[in-house]
Amino acid sequence: MRKTIIVIGLLGVASLTACKGGGSGNISQKWEVVYDNSGRDSAFNAQLQSVDTMTAFPPDFIEMKAELAKMKPDSIATLPPEVVEMLKIEDLPTLKAKIKENLMDGKKQQDSLEAKRSVIYDFQKNGVLKMYASDMPDQMVDTSTKYTADMKAKKLFLFANQAIVKGEMANDTVTFDILHISGDSLSLKVDPKSKGAAGPNIKPMAFKLYKEEKKK
Repeated sequence: MRKTIIVIGLLGVASLTACKGGGSGNISQKWEVVYDNSGRDSAFNAQLQSVDTMTAFPPDFIEMKAELAKMKPDSIATLPPEVVEMLKIEDLPTLKAKIKENLMDGKKQQDSLEAKRSVIYDFQKNGVLKMYASDMPDQMVDTSTKYTADMKAKKLFLFANQAIVKGEMANDTVTFDILHISGDSLSLKVDPKSKGAAGPNIKPMAFKLYKEEKKK
């Protein structure tokens, strides 16, 4: 359950777009997390800018380069080739270009993964919250959380599935305000007074109704 709380907190910090207003609907459905990547993109652009303004080799790069020079060939062979290649760079412009290339490659991989993978919150009618990735529905499935909802009070309560979670974590409960729910959209926000909440500035979590692709 503690892991679930942390995951939920991270999703909130990831600047999820929220739907505002009231609305009514059934929470016991499959919901897909809706991301707003503006915060992530801003951080990425800041990284690129910091590389552009670099005027000297970073101290940790110099230290690692010195360590590489002391290593024997058989030890160097155990290192990732891309690391060795980077540490052999002798001029700053080449290093800056390589760092930016790595950042761009990483972003492309992440964008590609997000394009084909959705995070699904399946609020099952038996009270179990099943969380999984759409491209791996039978793997990395988290069923350690159960839920109840008070639609009149617009509250959602997540707590440990005691068939799976034991010890102190089995007593954890996290309360969410249901900001909006309709037939195709849902918005939740952690109650800042709830146990396990990361703080009052956690952003709302937004979802859209998950539509599974029909198997051919």
